[in-house]
Amino acid sequence: RSEQIAFVGVSFFSPNYEVKARRLLESCTTLGQCCKATMVGSDFLGPSAPEGSDVVVLGSSVGWVALGLAFLLPNARRFIGLEILRRRCEVAREALSEGASPATWALPVYFAHADAREGDRAFEGAALVWDSLGFGGGVRAEILAAVARKAPPGCVLVTYDSLPSD
Repeated sequence: RSEQIAFVGVSFFSPNYEVKARRLLESCTTLGQCCKATMVGSDFLGPSAPEGSDVVVLGSSVGWVALGLAFLLPNARRFIGLEILRRRCEVAREALSEGASPATWALPVYFAHADAREGDRAFEGAALVWDSLGFGGGVRAEILAAVARKAPPGCVLVTYDSLPSD
């Protein structure tokens, strides 16, 4: 861990966004931050995840992960942040509207107060589910098991936890 670098940026980009990725890397270098960008194919999320698929963020909190993924994965159709705490959803929506700039006007980012264990609609078009849950224990395992059951075939689940065996 560096005492000088407090931030590390990692980005995946398609060939269509190489210019933007290089600009990101240049700004990181200028600011003295550590960033890495890797070019990936348009089928990066799998052959069954066509361009325009959804990205779901579990435990979206006040929205930073969903917003960051919207910048990093510009080919996704929309970004859905699921958060169990209603106030965090409200703060995320407020931050998105108050921080609106030309860079964020057209970003398809939405926040829903919901329990990921209930309902299937949030996962219907998901190509990527990003685990940002801030708690552990049995409930976390229940949520990941529900996602594994509800997400469509080919959907990628990014988590630091072990996946449920059933």
